[in-house]
Amino acid sequence: DIATNISWTAVTGATSYLLQIGTASGTWNILNQNVGNVTTFNLPNDLNYSTQYFVRIIPSNSAGNATGCTVTNFTTEAQPITVPACTAATVPANGATNIDIATNFSWTAVTGATSYTLQIGTASGTWDILNQNVGNVTTFDLPNNLNYSTQYFVRIIPSNSAGPASGCSVTNFTTEAQPITVPACTAAT
Repeated sequence: DIATNISWTAVTGATSYLLQIGTASGTWNILNQNVGNVTTFNLPNDLNYSTQYFVRIIPSNSAGNATGCTVTNFTTEAQPITVPACTAATVPANGATNIDIATNFSWTAVTGATSYTLQIGTASGTWDILNQNVGNVTTFDLPNNLNYSTQYFVRIIPSNSAGPASGCSVTNFTTEAQPITVPACTAAT
């Protein structure tokens, strides 16, 4: 645990204890302090995740400090993996209109995410165009063009080994109108 208390067994005759903690044996860069006549000490700051620490406790009294005290060590826990936060489409922007039917989708990367599920549909919550984990990317090009003059809804759900983000918002955009082309020539028959 990174919020650990350091405890030790009382020594007969000791009136105080020098507590030394460091990230290398003999280097007391975390704590080098007489903590009084106690047998537990709550560190003022949390320790780092996945780090080896070295501890030496030196009992003392009016005659002096004990000598030859051993150094012990421990390693703190790995940082827990948490579900990533949500993200949303940046391209097309929410509420955008006149979007090219061959548009690519983009979003902002989320710290801790290892993949993204891209959902696209013609109604919010109906992912009839795409509902796919697209991997650890922040852009995606649909294999087929979208329809003209159609409103689309998009949701992007980041995930990692702890699970998917929840409550991610849905954005929407509307594609461009079908262009009107000049008619072809005809000839008299």
